[in-house]
Amino acid sequence: MIALAQRREVDAVLVTELSRWGRSTLDLLHTLKELKTWRVSVIAMNGLTFDLSTPHGRMMATIIAGIAEFERELI
Repeated sequence: MIALAQRREVDAVLVTELSRWGRSTLDLLHTLKELKTWRVSVIAMNGLTFDLSTPHGRMMATIIAGIAEFERELI
C-alpha cells in the first residue's frame, strides 16, 4: 500500500481500524505523516475519516492510536 501511495496510484486507504495500521503509536504516526505528504487520505471502516492536513485530524489519530496501544499493553 505504501508503494502505491508513493507512486500516487491511490487517493485513499481504507482500514478496518486505524489502530491496526501500525505496530505502535509512533509507527502509526510516522506512517500517517508519510501518507499526508503524498496527499493520501485514511478512512477507517468505523466511519472515521482523518484529515491529516488539519490539527484536529492529527490529534484524533494520535488519541485513537494511543488508546489502542494502551489496550494492547493491558492484554
